[in-house]
Amino acid sequence: MKGRPKNKIVSFEEARKLARSLRLRGTIEWQAWAKTDARPKNIPSNPAQAYKSKFKGYRNFLGTTYTRYQVAKFYATASSVMVKRQWSKVGLRELGIEKPVNIPLSVQYVYANQYDGAKSFLGTNAMPYNELKHLVMSLGIRSSREYIEHFREHPVKGVKICPNLYYSNWPGWKKFVRARR
Repeated sequence: MKGRPKNKIVSFEEARKLARSLRLRGTIEWQAWAKTDARPKNIPSNPAQAYKSKFKGYRNFLGTTYTRYQVAKFYATASSVMVKRQWSKVGLRELGIEKPVNIPLSVQYVYANQYDGAKSFLGTNAMPYNELKHLVMSLGIRSSREYIEHFREHPVKGVKICPNLYYSNWPGWKKFVRARR
């Protein structure tokens, strides 16, 4: 016998059922998973090619349907994300935020007709710098760690977890938490 016999692949419906059970968020995650030993041999690594007539895109295949724009915007505004670069897989992980699967990272593409910029989407209407500085002083916060711990446990509207990424006049954490003006 020449070569290895090809495994028969499962039906499109069975493959899609398995794919949806994995709760992967998109093409990149599917492709990474498909390269692992976790993928059964009868599940194609490239479903678009294997199921040409039935495949209607990865969103359909993986079951990733996104919430309405206003719901996604409300979530983003309520989060501690301050700048566009934080609205990424790495940025959210660094902030300790687990984004719901039904809210995309690529909001500007998914909601192209409604998206009006990162500042609007993220609701970066943060508390004015001097008000924040006064609040921090009145609470007796003395370090970035205390600041983050305090405002994660006791959120205040307009106070962002990473003010150093938001304010253009940021003096550095040491000056910020020890300022007496």
